[in-house]
Amino acid sequence: MCAYQVEYVFTFPDGKKEIFHYCFNDNPFELIQKPIENPPEWIKLGFHQCDNCSLKSDKTPYCPQAAILLPLIHTFGNVVSYEPVHLEVVTNDRTIIQDTTVARGISSLMGLLIATCGCPATRFFIPMGRFHLPLASHEETLFRAAATFLLNQYFLKNDGHPSGVELDGLLKVYQEIQTVNHAMLKRLRTAVQTDSAVNALILLDVYAKFALIDIDECLDEIRYLFQPFLESFE
Repeated sequence: MCAYQVEYVFTFPDGKKEIFHYCFNDNPFELIQKPIENPPEWIKLGFHQCDNCSLKSDKTPYCPQAAILLPLIHTFGNVVSYEPVHLEVVTNDRTIIQDTTVARGISSLMGLLIATCGCPATRFFIPMGRFHLPLASHEETLFRAAATFLLNQYFLKNDGHPSGVELDGLLKVYQEIQTVNHAMLKRLRTAVQTDSAVNALILLDVYAKFALIDIDECLDEIRYLFQPFLESFE
């Protein structure tokens, strides 16, 4: 049953449209995936498999990320990344419309798909997939990631597991995702003729690099938003 839906509509200057529609189960929240027909070599699990991958090819023949990105690669494999596009994102909750570039639009959609594709290394991002924010900025992504991490710690504590508010765990999440991104870039570079999909993933990787520089320093940039509340304890 399709409990939650997300649709990305790319409209090019010549009027051509590319539409990607995705359905998700509610509990657990997971992407409903279609069978793969005529799978190419580059989506096989063992093809540039991530160093931190816990999956085995005898049980999982295809990389979950590569498999879910396959339709994007088929559609945009010959499109340059800087081409302008009118993007409309429709969810159960709202519609977001923005003029942007192909790379930014694909990157936004990739963020949703990678979070919900079933990859063990990206399961941390599932809540961010449910509350997907298309074309999010660096600040918005950092805020959402930190909030997701702290809520994870809250639920761990309630379930009797070790937890804490230190952000070392979030740093580890981004270290793991960088390893995944680098392996995925190797896959994509063998699958495409232009740079749109590659640059879209590079944009996502920039967020990981940004977080790895210094999470505490990055969060200090949005501390001013909390200052009125913090002052009430002084």
